[in-house]
Amino acid sequence: MVTRRAFVALLGAGLAGCSSGPPASNDHSTTAASRSPTTDAGLEPGESYTTDGGEVVVADPAVRNSIVSRSVAGSSTHPDVGAHKGAQFLVVRLSGAPAEEFAVEADGQAIDGNRYEPIEPDAGLTAFQVTVIEADTAAVVWTGGDEPVRWELPDPVVDAIGKLPKFELREFTMSDSVSPGEPIETTLTVANVGERDGRFLAELGAVVMSDVGEVWFDVPQGETVTAEFSLTPSIYTPMDGSGDELTVVCDWGSDRAERTVKVVEETES
Repeated sequence: MVTRRAFVALLGAGLAGCSSGPPASNDHSTTAASRSPTTDAGLEPGESYTTDGGEVVVADPAVRNSIVSRSVAGSSTHPDVGAHKGAQFLVVRLSGAPAEEFAVEADGQAIDGNRYEPIEPDAGLTAFQVTVIEADTAAVVWTGGDEPVRWELPDPVVDAIGKLPKFELREFTMSDSVSPGEPIETTLTVANVGERDGRFLAELGAVVMSDVGEVWFDVPQGETVTAEFSLTPSIYTPMDGSGDELTVVCDWGSDRAERTVKVVEETES
């Protein structure tokens, strides 16, 4: 089994909305062009459709097994990592028309699913929940004009809709003890035993905070990736004063794990 190491520093992981991670590498974008669709062929992602009100564009399609949103995980206050069993998220960049005027089709049939506005690492994109289904073709459809306009998704994206990555957390370790203000050195080792390459996206931080930051890294199918993070919470002791141990959570939407680190007050020598 191949092992890769990724070294990512996450500062201020205990602050709400703080995120860190490398840019996604499996997006499929094209150079923008402008034309009208024909009856026998749709547009390609990145091409624009000209209307009286301007240009409508669908670009940068990609499939995510999880996203960060204030609503996908059932929370309307804090952003959380959300993943739904048997479903994924098609993320695209929309412009020129409201997101509610777009839908997703597979083999000519509408895929009914919720729509979300994710934040980092997918900020600026619209996420459509899609059922994990094998299809020959798929498209994003704009229904706000006189007739539907389709942007045909490239084959790698269509293939990804029908396959799920599956992550196993093989290692979750951290410093044995830490003094307030010191970073907590944390190691995650994640294996992808699923059907395709995927992005491991998780909340990682101290549970004394109402919200913690997110981390993410790519894990190819059949491989194991080790990533190291440096966490600096803003609070190092339980707010109820219940002890001297700090609990750190790793929550990737479909599952979670917790570890504790002993907080030791520094003494003057």
